[in-house]
Amino acid sequence: MIPVDNYSMKSYIQYLMSINALRNILVALLFVAGVSYKGISQTPGFIQNTFPGGPAIPNSNLGFDFTVKNLVTISALGVYDYLNDGLVIDHPVTLYSSTGTVLATVTVPMGIIAPLNNGFRYVALTTPITLTPGDYVIMAYSASAIDASPQNFPPFSSAITIDARLDLINGSRQASGNIFAPTNAGSFVLLSSSFLITEVTVPTLSQWGILIFGLSLLAMGLVVAYNVQTSRKLVLSGYGIKESHTGLDLGRFNIPFDLDKFKINLLWSLGLALVGFVAIYSIWGKIISDDIFGMSTSFPLVSYVMYLMKEKYE
Repeated sequence: MIPVDNYSMKSYIQYLMSINALRNILVALLFVAGVSYKGISQTPGFIQNTFPGGPAIPNSNLGFDFTVKNLVTISALGVYDYLNDGLVIDHPVTLYSSTGTVLATVTVPMGIIAPLNNGFRYVALTTPITLTPGDYVIMAYSASAIDASPQNFPPFSSAITIDARLDLINGSRQASGNIFAPTNAGSFVLLSSSFLITEVTVPTLSQWGILIFGLSLLAMGLVVAYNVQTSRKLVLSGYGIKESHTGLDLGRFNIPFDLDKFKINLLWSLGLALVGFVAIYSIWGKIISDDIFGMSTSFPLVSYVMYLMKEKYE
């Protein structure tokens, strides 16, 4: 660049610093947003694969016991909808401790208002609840001879899909009215209700690969743009003409690279990587080997993208 005078050069440098700072901030935000992205999945605790027959006992609370083997977060409770054709009446569903303490409760409305998921209609909890390993009870109020509850005899493996973090306890609970049945009786499970387990999915290596691939494409696009720009005389009004550039010559195509400038952006990106690790841990509660590999591979790419953006507009 050939500045017109010292004042113009100072103003121009300030201008470049401001737009490059904004671009660096933009790339930083995109990068941190990318690594901090969280996927949320909702998995049914229990799925009734086939209807084995079962009772429809009016004015009764029907349920069963289950064991939590690993920490789970429950986000919704649901009631079984026989034939998936809608519920005849509203159904309260309650999650209890093994001793009868109410942990969470919802009312699943009649009809097809509540969303259907694998045979159960669910209503979300206002606040998700985390269950630690131990025994629990879930019961749903049945006041209709039409809304039947599946009656499952052991073994349960063919009729019921059970989440790997859970286990069924053989036996059922039944109480007159919408109350807790104090004892587990019988040799079958009345799968009257279920729940949704919510989990935040940690980025896999393939998801990191998508982010790295996107950064690589962005870097390639900026290299091409840089070559298009520097292949012709770029006229900046009042500041002269830029005709040359530094880089590795590959025929007529140049890959711009200046080690000293790159080191500066590398420090920026290293700071971003640390922020990314903090974001990952604060959102997902853990850092896995895929995160270390993904971050280690992506932050040099972010450095080069920042470097290219700066080169393109200088």
